[in-house]
Amino acid sequence: MSVNAYKVIIIKTADRPTFNCWSDFDLIQEFAVNSQSISDNGGFIEIDINEVKEALQLREFEPEDRDTLNQIVIDANGEEYVTYKCY
Repeated sequence: MSVNAYKVIIIKTADRPTFNCWSDFDLIQEFAVNSQSISDNGGFIEIDINEVKEALQLREFEPEDRDTLNQIVIDANGEEYVTYKCY
């Protein structure tokens, strides 16, 4: 079995950020299923939406954290995962 690599042609991001990769790191890492090279230069984070939805139902969050998590669910647009580019 092999895994092929494809050249990325374009990565298009939203006009406004949903969260800050550094200041919201602890909150976001809890739901990240894949994070690549999150460092001073940025990287990608993939978030499991089902985990976020479950946490929103079962736990208490600070209002600003709850707002961030709700926006992540909206960003997913019905998909199971959403990917963010941090830069």
